[in-house]
Amino acid sequence: MRRYFEIIKPKIVLGNLISSVCGLLIAEEYSFNFFRGFYVILSIFLIISSCFILNNFMDRKVDKIMIRTKNRILTKDSSKNNIFFLILSFSFLIIGLLILYKSSNLLSLSISIFGFSTYVLYTVLKKKTFYSIYLGSLSGSTPSMIAYCSISNRIDVRSIIIYITLFLWQIPHFYSISLLFLKDYLRAKIPILPNKIGLFKTKIHIFSYVMVFSILSIIPFFNGYVGIRYLNITIFVNLIWLLTVLQGVIDSSVSLKKWSKKSFMISIISINLFNCMFAIDKNLN
Repeated sequence: MRRYFEIIKPKIVLGNLISSVCGLLIAEEYSFNFFRGFYVILSIFLIISSCFILNNFMDRKVDKIMIRTKNRILTKDSSKNNIFFLILSFSFLIIGLLILYKSSNLLSLSISIFGFSTYVLYTVLKKKTFYSIYLGSLSGSTPSMIAYCSISNRIDVRSIIIYITLFLWQIPHFYSISLLFLKDYLRAKIPILPNKIGLFKTKIHIFSYVMVFSILSIIPFFNGYVGIRYLNITIFVNLIWLLTVLQGVIDSSVSLKKWSKKSFMISIISINLFNCMFAIDKNLN
């Protein structure tokens, strides 16, 4: 049963739902309704789950090669399973889009379709080019925007800052994953940055993106969107992430696996605190 449940990648879904709930709370000054918020979050859950089920279906041959994914349910070449989950994916998508359309607005619906489409395109292209990560990042940043716009019904400066910040976070987060599971990616012949430019330059890329993410994440304070508690916590956590990454850059003796895992874990803490503190410590204009 657990293997069936894991097809929707529940940990990633949870992270996206946290981002979505925070998006609702950040935008609540416009006009917040609990039941509408519930249906928006339900629709986002269904659409994201649809993405991940389809991703599992499209990646089933590659997943069979990689150690960390070889036991996924769709790697067993069962035609019944493949058809069932493909139908389930599109059922979740259609139901999710219908709920979102009925409970919010066309803007949120359009953003969700954009997010789904770019994720599918990312899944196709990730076997061909490491630049696909940018498509994945565009898609992965949409849940918060969907939730925000479901209430505001407009894309404003605040939502753009949040979206770009989430986009920039995704890149060093994924590069950390690619280093953590480097052998798996090499075994499956998936093009990733370390394959093209080497480990050291990849670490430099991670550090650069974490630096830009850290700078951008404090802009909401200077724009008056959040208070001092947000600023203090954001600077503290991102400084830890920067120093952790810097250690791996300047000290070649550091274990790659331990270092990349640490960067990966801190990245998760960082983005969740960014979302939650933005919602908790926001300034109502």
